[in-house]
Amino acid sequence: MGIMSGPSGSVNKGKPSVVVQVLVSFTLAVGIVSCLPAQPAKEIIRTYGKKDTLRINGISGSRVHISSGGQAHIEIRLNNHGNPEFRYSIQERNDAILISEDIINYDGGRPTPRSNYRWSIVLPQGMYVEIDGATFALQLTNFSGTCVCQGARCHGLVENVRGRVEIHVAEFDIRVVDSQGAFNVTAANGDLEADRISLTGPSVFTTGNGDIEIGLAETARHNLLVGSASGRAILNYNDNPVAGAFEFIARADKGRIVCPYRFDVEEVFKDEKRQYKTESDFGVLVDYNRKTLVRASRDPKITLKTITGIVKLVAQ
Repeated sequence: MGIMSGPSGSVNKGKPSVVVQVLVSFTLAVGIVSCLPAQPAKEIIRTYGKKDTLRINGISGSRVHISSGGQAHIEIRLNNHGNPEFRYSIQERNDAILISEDIINYDGGRPTPRSNYRWSIVLPQGMYVEIDGATFALQLTNFSGTCVCQGARCHGLVENVRGRVEIHVAEFDIRVVDSQGAFNVTAANGDLEADRISLTGPSVFTTGNGDIEIGLAETARHNLLVGSASGRAILNYNDNPVAGAFEFIARADKGRIVCPYRFDVEEVFKDEKRQYKTESDFGVLVDYNRKTLVRASRDPKITLKTITGIVKLVAQ
Protein backbone atom coordinates (compact mmCIF):
# COMPACT_ATOMS: atom_id res chain seq x y z
CA MET A 1 0.00 0.00 0.00
CA GLY A 2 1.23 3.49 -0.77
CA ILE A 3 -0.09 6.96 -0.06
CA MET A 4 0.85 10.16 -1.85
CA SER A 5 -0.71 13.33 -0.56
CA GLY A 6 -0.03 17.01 -0.45
CA PRO A 7 -1.43 20.49 -0.03
CA SER A 8 -1.88 22.76 -2.97
CA GLY A 9 1.87 23.23 -3.51
CA SER A 10 5.25 21.72 -2.68
CA VAL A 11 8.00 23.14 -0.46
CA ASN A 12 11.65 23.36 -1.45
CA LYS A 13 13.77 20.85 0.47
CA GLY A 14 16.80 23.11 0.79
CA LYS A 15 20.42 22.95 -0.41
CA PRO A 16 23.43 20.78 0.53
CA SER A 17 25.06 21.87 3.75
CA VAL A 18 28.13 23.45 2.07
CA VAL A 19 25.96 25.63 -0.12
CA VAL A 20 23.82 26.63 2.88
CA GLN A 21 26.95 27.84 4.70
CA VAL A 22 27.90 29.96 1.71
CA LEU A 23 24.41 31.50 1.53
CA VAL A 24 24.41 32.31 5.26
CA SER A 25 27.79 34.00 4.99
CA PHE A 26 26.61 36.00 2.01
CA THR A 27 23.48 37.09 3.89
CA LEU A 28 25.49 38.33 6.86
CA ALA A 29 27.74 40.27 4.54
CA VAL A 30 25.19 42.08 2.39
CA GLY A 31 21.96 41.81 4.38
CA ILE A 32 19.93 39.81 1.79
CA VAL A 33 17.16 37.55 3.15
CA SER A 34 18.14 33.94 2.41
CA CYS A 35 14.69 32.37 2.99
CA LEU A 36 13.27 31.42 -0.43
CA PRO A 37 9.48 31.24 -0.94
CA ALA A 38 7.87 27.88 -1.66
CA GLN A 39 7.40 27.23 -5.38
CA PRO A 40 4.26 25.31 -6.39
CA ALA A 41 4.90 22.28 -8.58
CA LYS A 42 3.60 22.76 -12.11
CA GLU A 43 2.47 19.17 -12.55
CA ILE A 44 2.32 16.05 -10.43
CA ILE A 45 2.74 12.75 -12.28
CA ARG A 46 2.30 9.32 -10.71
CA THR A 47 2.18 5.84 -12.24
CA TYR A 48 0.77 2.66 -10.71
CA GLY A 49 0.40 -0.94 -11.76
CA LYS A 50 -2.85 -2.26 -13.19
CA LYS A 51 -5.82 -2.31 -10.80
CA ASP A 52 -9.46 -3.33 -10.99
CA THR A 53 -10.93 -0.05 -9.74
CA LEU A 54 -10.34 3.71 -9.66
CA ARG A 55 -12.37 5.71 -7.11
CA ILE A 56 -12.46 9.52 -7.02
CA ASN A 57 -14.19 11.09 -4.01
CA GLY A 58 -15.04 14.57 -2.83
CA ILE A 59 -14.26 16.48 -5.99
CA SER A 60 -15.52 20.06 -6.01
CA GLY A 61 -15.21 22.24 -9.07
CA SER A 62 -12.61 19.92 -10.64
CA ARG A 63 -12.01 18.87 -14.21
CA VAL A 64 -11.50 15.15 -14.68
CA HIS A 65 -10.30 13.68 -17.97
CA ILE A 66 -10.27 9.87 -18.12
CA SER A 67 -9.23 7.72 -21.06
CA SER A 68 -8.02 4.18 -21.73
CA GLY A 69 -4.62 3.54 -23.25
CA GLY A 70 -2.78 0.52 -24.53
CA GLN A 71 -0.46 0.31 -21.54
CA ALA A 72 -0.82 -2.01 -18.55
CA HIS A 73 -0.31 0.71 -15.95
CA ILE A 74 -2.20 3.72 -14.59
CA GLU A 75 -0.93 7.24 -15.18
CA ILE A 76 -2.27 10.12 -13.08
CA ARG A 77 -1.47 13.78 -13.77
CA LEU A 78 -2.60 16.63 -11.54
CA ASN A 79 -2.43 20.29 -12.56
CA ASN A 80 -3.71 23.58 -11.16
CA HIS A 81 -3.42 22.39 -7.58
CA GLY A 82 -2.65 25.78 -6.06
CA ASN A 83 -5.79 26.24 -3.97
CA PRO A 84 -4.80 26.59 -0.28
CA GLU A 85 -8.30 25.56 0.82
CA PHE A 86 -7.81 22.01 -0.49
CA ARG A 87 -5.48 19.07 -0.18
CA TYR A 88 -5.45 15.93 -2.28
CA SER A 89 -4.50 12.35 -1.63
CA ILE A 90 -3.77 9.35 -3.84
CA GLN A 91 -3.81 5.96 -2.13
CA GLU A 92 -2.75 2.68 -3.66
CA ARG A 93 -4.36 -0.57 -2.54
CA ASN A 94 -4.06 -4.09 -3.82
CA ASP A 95 -6.97 -3.82 -6.25
CA ALA A 96 -7.74 -0.08 -6.37
CA ILE A 97 -6.47 3.47 -6.60
CA LEU A 98 -8.31 5.97 -4.36
CA ILE A 99 -8.17 9.69 -5.16
CA SER A 100 -9.74 12.27 -2.90
CA GLU A 101 -9.99 16.03 -2.55
CA ASP A 102 -10.48 17.37 0.95
CA ILE A 103 -11.45 20.85 2.14
CA ILE A 104 -8.91 21.78 4.80
CA ASN A 105 -11.19 23.87 7.03
CA TYR A 106 -14.72 22.95 6.01
CA ASP A 107 -17.45 25.35 7.13
CA GLY A 108 -20.98 24.14 6.51
CA GLY A 109 -22.29 27.68 6.85
CA ARG A 110 -20.35 28.87 3.80
CA PRO A 111 -20.71 27.94 0.13
CA THR A 112 -18.64 24.90 -0.77
CA PRO A 113 -15.33 26.11 -2.27
CA ARG A 114 -14.08 24.89 -5.63
CA SER A 115 -10.70 23.26 -5.91
CA ASN A 116 -10.32 23.83 -9.67
CA TYR A 117 -7.98 20.84 -9.81
CA ARG A 118 -7.24 19.36 -13.22
CA TRP A 119 -7.00 15.57 -13.20
CA SER A 120 -5.85 13.71 -16.31
CA ILE A 121 -5.90 9.93 -15.94
CA VAL A 122 -5.00 7.20 -18.43
CA LEU A 123 -6.12 3.68 -17.48
CA PRO A 124 -5.70 0.16 -18.82
CA GLN A 125 -8.75 -1.01 -20.71
CA GLY A 126 -11.63 -2.63 -18.86
CA MET A 127 -11.33 -0.84 -15.50
CA TYR A 128 -14.20 0.17 -13.23
CA VAL A 129 -14.30 3.91 -12.42
CA GLU A 130 -16.41 5.49 -9.68
CA ILE A 131 -16.71 9.27 -9.23
CA ASP A 132 -18.51 10.95 -6.33
CA GLY A 133 -18.45 14.68 -5.77
CA ALA A 134 -20.22 18.01 -5.67
CA THR A 135 -19.62 19.67 -9.04
CA PHE A 136 -17.26 18.50 -11.73
CA ALA A 137 -16.52 18.61 -15.44
CA LEU A 138 -16.01 15.14 -16.88
CA GLN A 139 -14.31 14.22 -20.13
CA LEU A 140 -14.61 10.49 -20.74
CA THR A 141 -12.90 9.93 -24.08
CA ASN A 142 -11.43 6.89 -25.82
CA PHE A 143 -12.49 4.88 -22.79
CA SER A 144 -13.18 1.17 -22.49
CA GLY A 145 -14.72 -0.04 -19.24
CA THR A 146 -17.36 1.05 -16.73
CA CYS A 147 -17.82 4.57 -15.35
CA VAL A 148 -20.35 5.39 -12.60
CA CYS A 149 -20.78 9.01 -11.44
CA GLN A 150 -22.97 10.74 -8.90
CA GLY A 151 -23.03 14.24 -7.50
CA ALA A 152 -24.73 17.60 -7.61
CA ARG A 153 -23.73 18.94 -11.02
CA CYS A 154 -21.88 17.48 -13.99
CA HIS A 155 -20.80 19.09 -17.23
CA GLY A 156 -19.66 16.23 -19.41
CA LEU A 157 -18.40 14.93 -22.72
CA VAL A 158 -18.57 11.19 -23.40
CA GLU A 159 -16.84 10.41 -26.68
CA ASN A 160 -15.65 7.18 -28.29
CA VAL A 161 -16.58 5.10 -25.26
CA ARG A 162 -17.08 1.34 -25.21
CA GLY A 163 -18.68 -0.09 -22.10
CA ARG A 164 -21.15 1.06 -19.45
CA VAL A 165 -21.78 4.66 -18.36
CA GLU A 166 -23.99 5.74 -15.45
CA ILE A 167 -24.38 9.38 -14.40
CA HIS A 168 -26.88 10.35 -11.70
CA VAL A 169 -26.77 14.01 -10.68
CA ALA A 170 -29.09 16.85 -9.75
CA GLU A 171 -28.08 18.87 -12.82
CA PHE A 172 -26.20 18.03 -15.99
CA ASP A 173 -25.16 19.32 -19.38
CA ILE A 174 -23.84 16.29 -21.25
CA ARG A 175 -22.96 15.33 -24.79
CA VAL A 176 -22.45 11.69 -25.84
CA VAL A 177 -20.80 11.07 -29.22
CA ASP A 178 -19.65 8.05 -31.25
CA SER A 179 -20.09 5.60 -28.39
CA GLN A 180 -21.26 2.04 -27.87
CA GLY A 181 -22.58 0.91 -24.53
CA ALA A 182 -25.29 0.57 -21.95
CA PHE A 183 -26.22 4.02 -20.61
CA ASN A 184 -28.12 5.16 -17.54
CA VAL A 185 -27.96 8.96 -17.39
CA THR A 186 -30.45 10.87 -15.25
CA ALA A 187 -30.85 14.32 -13.68
CA ALA A 188 -33.46 16.57 -12.14
CA ASN A 189 -32.46 19.42 -14.46
CA GLY A 190 -30.39 19.90 -17.57
CA ASP A 191 -29.90 18.94 -21.19
CA LEU A 192 -28.39 15.87 -22.81
CA GLU A 193 -27.54 15.32 -26.46
CA ALA A 194 -26.36 11.99 -27.85
CA ASP A 195 -25.29 11.47 -31.44
CA ARG A 196 -24.19 8.33 -33.28
CA ILE A 197 -24.58 5.97 -30.34
CA SER A 198 -25.15 2.22 -30.34
CA LEU A 199 -26.87 0.44 -27.46
CA THR A 200 -25.22 -2.72 -26.15
CA GLY A 201 -27.62 -3.06 -23.21
CA PRO A 202 -30.82 -1.57 -21.73
CA SER A 203 -30.47 2.21 -21.48
CA VAL A 204 -32.14 5.22 -19.83
CA PHE A 205 -31.82 8.94 -20.59
CA THR A 206 -34.07 11.21 -18.50
CA THR A 207 -34.26 14.74 -17.12
CA GLY A 208 -36.86 16.64 -15.11
CA ASN A 209 -36.53 20.06 -16.71
CA GLY A 210 -34.56 20.14 -19.94
CA ASP A 211 -34.19 18.47 -23.32
CA ILE A 212 -33.04 14.96 -24.22
CA GLU A 213 -32.10 14.31 -27.84
CA ILE A 214 -30.84 10.83 -28.79
CA GLY A 215 -29.45 10.05 -32.23
CA LEU A 216 -28.84 6.37 -32.98
CA ALA A 217 -26.00 4.98 -35.08
CA GLU A 218 -27.95 1.77 -35.69
CA THR A 219 -31.31 0.20 -34.95
CA ALA A 220 -31.91 -0.12 -31.21
CA ARG A 221 -31.75 -3.75 -30.10
CA HIS A 222 -32.15 -3.20 -26.36
CA ASN A 223 -34.84 -1.60 -24.21
CA LEU A 224 -34.65 2.19 -24.13
CA LEU A 225 -36.32 4.94 -22.10
CA VAL A 226 -36.05 8.57 -23.20
CA GLY A 227 -37.90 11.10 -21.05
CA SER A 228 -38.23 14.73 -20.01
CA ALA A 229 -40.85 15.95 -17.57
CA SER A 230 -41.26 19.41 -19.07
CA GLY A 231 -38.93 19.59 -22.07
CA ARG A 232 -38.34 17.70 -25.30
CA ALA A 233 -37.60 13.97 -25.44
CA ILE A 234 -36.55 13.12 -29.01
CA LEU A 235 -35.37 9.80 -30.42
CA ASN A 236 -33.88 9.94 -33.93
CA TYR A 237 -33.22 6.72 -35.85
CA ASN A 238 -31.13 8.57 -38.46
CA ASP A 239 -32.48 6.53 -41.39
CA ASN A 240 -31.84 3.20 -39.65
CA PRO A 241 -34.65 0.60 -39.71
CA VAL A 242 -37.25 1.08 -37.00
CA ALA A 243 -38.17 -2.06 -35.06
CA GLY A 244 -39.68 -2.78 -31.68
CA ALA A 245 -42.64 -2.09 -29.43
CA PHE A 246 -43.03 1.67 -28.96
CA GLU A 247 -44.83 3.40 -26.10
CA PHE A 248 -45.48 7.15 -25.97
CA ILE A 249 -46.75 8.79 -22.77
CA ALA A 250 -47.72 12.43 -22.19
CA ARG A 251 -50.09 14.31 -19.96
CA ALA A 252 -53.35 14.63 -21.87
CA ASP A 253 -54.00 18.33 -21.34
CA LYS A 254 -50.43 19.66 -21.56
CA GLY A 255 -48.11 17.11 -23.17
CA ARG A 256 -47.63 16.38 -26.88
CA ILE A 257 -46.82 13.20 -28.80
CA VAL A 258 -45.28 13.31 -32.31
CA CYS A 259 -44.80 10.12 -34.33
CA PRO A 260 -44.63 9.42 -38.10
CA TYR A 261 -46.53 6.12 -37.77
CA ARG A 262 -50.14 5.24 -37.04
CA PHE A 263 -50.67 3.92 -33.54
CA ASP A 264 -52.04 0.45 -32.85
CA VAL A 265 -53.61 1.42 -29.52
CA GLU A 266 -54.51 4.79 -27.97
CA GLU A 267 -55.75 5.02 -24.39
CA VAL A 268 -56.10 7.39 -21.45
CA PHE A 269 -55.09 6.47 -17.91
CA LYS A 270 -54.96 8.23 -14.56
CA ASP A 271 -51.69 9.03 -12.86
CA GLU A 272 -50.52 11.25 -10.02
CA LYS A 273 -49.76 14.87 -10.86
CA ARG A 274 -45.98 15.23 -10.74
CA GLN A 275 -45.50 18.99 -10.84
CA TYR A 276 -46.63 20.19 -7.44
CA LYS A 277 -47.34 23.94 -7.37
CA THR A 278 -49.69 24.04 -4.40
CA GLU A 279 -50.53 21.72 -1.53
CA SER A 280 -53.80 20.88 -3.22
CA ASP A 281 -51.88 19.33 -6.12
CA PHE A 282 -50.54 16.54 -3.92
CA GLY A 283 -52.04 13.20 -4.83
CA VAL A 284 -54.25 14.64 -7.58
CA LEU A 285 -54.82 12.17 -10.40
CA VAL A 286 -54.80 13.57 -13.93
CA ASP A 287 -55.28 12.09 -17.39
CA TYR A 288 -52.34 10.81 -19.42
CA ASN A 289 -52.29 9.64 -23.03
CA ARG A 290 -50.60 6.37 -23.81
CA LYS A 291 -50.11 5.50 -27.47
CA THR A 292 -48.43 2.30 -28.63
CA LEU A 293 -47.37 0.61 -31.85
CA VAL A 294 -45.30 -2.36 -32.95
CA ARG A 295 -43.01 -2.36 -35.97
CA ALA A 296 -41.26 -5.49 -37.29
CA SER A 297 -40.97 -7.15 -33.84
CA ARG A 298 -42.07 -6.77 -30.23
CA ASP A 299 -38.49 -6.40 -29.01
CA PRO A 300 -36.99 -4.19 -27.82
CA LYS A 301 -39.36 -1.97 -25.84
CA ILE A 302 -38.87 1.74 -26.59
CA THR A 303 -40.54 4.28 -24.30
CA LEU A 304 -40.74 8.04 -24.84
CA LYS A 305 -42.25 9.84 -21.89
CA THR A 306 -43.11 13.38 -20.79
CA ILE A 307 -45.53 15.24 -18.53
CA THR A 308 -45.96 18.72 -20.00
CA GLY A 309 -43.33 18.58 -22.75
CA ILE A 310 -42.99 16.92 -26.14
CA VAL A 311 -42.02 13.37 -27.07
CA LYS A 312 -41.02 12.76 -30.66
CA LEU A 313 -39.86 9.84 -32.80
CA VAL A 314 -37.86 10.76 -35.91
CA ALA A 315 -37.62 7.96 -38.45
CA GLN A 316 -37.06 7.36 -42.15
